Amino acid sequence: MQNIFGPGEFFVEDSVIDKFYNDTTVKNLDIDELNKDYINQYTILRSQTDTKKTVVIKSIDRSLYKNVVPKTDLVVSGVSPRDVKQFMLLESLQDSNTLMTIGLGQAGTGKSTIAMAYALEDHFNTKRKIHLSKPTSLVGGTKSTFGPVPGDMGEKYAPHIQHFYCILEDILGSKSKNYLDVMKRDGKINFTPIEYARGFTFKNCIFIVDEVQNLTWHELKTISSRMGENSKLILLGDLAQIDRKYSLQDSGIYNMISSDKFKKSSLTSCIYLTEQYRSPLATLIADIDDDKRTRENKSKGTVRKRNTSNTKTV
Repeated sequence: MQNIFGPGEFFVEDSVIDKFYNDTTVKNLDIDELNKDYINQYTILRSQTDTKKTVVIKSIDRSLYKNVVPKTDLVVSGVSPRDVKQFMLLESLQDSNTLMTIGLGQAGTGKSTIAMAYALEDHFNTKRKIHLSKPTSLVGGTKSTFGPVPGDMGEKYAPHIQHFYCILEDILGSKSKNYLDVMKRDGKINFTPIEYARGFTFKNCIFIVDEVQNLTWHELKTISSRMGENSKLILLGDLAQIDRKYSLQDSGIYNMISSDKFKKSSLTSCIYLTEQYRSPLATLIADIDDDKRTRENKSKGTVRKRNTSNTKTV
């Protein structure tokens, strides 16, 4: 069975790949390790004999698979996917039938940039509002509260969503501040604390939640169930950076993507990004953290490393 942190990657005979070269969709794909029950699952098929011969497919239903060809010229808000996993994330976001897209991966894999670029492009084209949110947990596990911080709710919440500003500035360029001020003034872009989401129904919007690894199931359920008509929910996070005082298995996002009901739903999709573009130092730190967790898990009798490939030969 495929790892829940997919997409999966398989080495297959050329005849399997040729089917997708000849037709856009293929029925009843004969790969035993491919879980036929999962919908909107992305998979990379590579030739066993020719490393350059590959195809990216997406499960449409339990028996139908679609050739999803990465488009190198695909651009949203001036941003292009830099690798196949970023393309999968963007393809999922642009699929109007997918109402919840989850993008997971270590810091620097571009998940937030792709999501923000998509949200801006969508707003320009459809006028749907943008809602941005993240947990208020601080590094080290302290749960932040709005009370002691001076100012109104917007001022209290500002430090938690500063990284959204940085991403928007990178996308929009030198005029970003004036443009963002106008968007905020007109209610086109909103920063929404999860703590105040209960009771709302978010219609006609793109709702992005970052750092979802720090949400409990109760918190994740609360925000997810607020989505209304013509809205898309985008959940982003890094399972290796949990700041709350609970284990991975206790986090809301882990319980979400582990559920068979999630995997078998045509409304949801999950992509795990693996290529890190921030800096060589950031990659090194992630590898050191991986080693640390591996040693800790070995001492407990279990091993779970950060997903990097999911490659199998069939």
